[in-house]
Amino acid sequence: MIRRWLFALCLVSLCLFAAPLTASAFNPFGGVTCPAGHTGTGTNPNQSAVCNGETSQDPISGNNGILLNVADIVAFAAGAAAIILIIVAGIRYITSGGNAEKIASAKNTIIGAMVGIVVIVLARSLILYVVNKL
Repeated sequence: MIRRWLFALCLVSLCLFAAPLTASAFNPFGGVTCPAGHTGTGTNPNQSAVCNGETSQDPISGNNGILLNVADIVAFAAGAAAIILIIVAGIRYITSGGNAEKIASAKNTIIGAMVGIVVIVLARSLILYVVNKL
């Protein structure tokens, strides 16, 4: 019973955290060609921020800023490490052979990895909240 539950938990965790995030295919600057060869949006391409070389986004905390990119990389790496820990602990649990110490160690590893995943999700949510408020 516990092995089935553990297997299902590992499978769901793997599906949620190991699947890569998809990128949007929307191009906000497409459609209009500026005189200087840039692409712009709007009815008058000469007055767009792209044609004038100006942007309103902060390169550090903007939508594709350094802060969010670093947070994504760290969250993905930590999530992948937590998933690997859950899988290894599941294998250790299955191969424990009834040894109480090995079972307790595997369970503690699984609990620690699950707590780590919760911390990762909360930290990522907090970073997004703070960056959106800037």
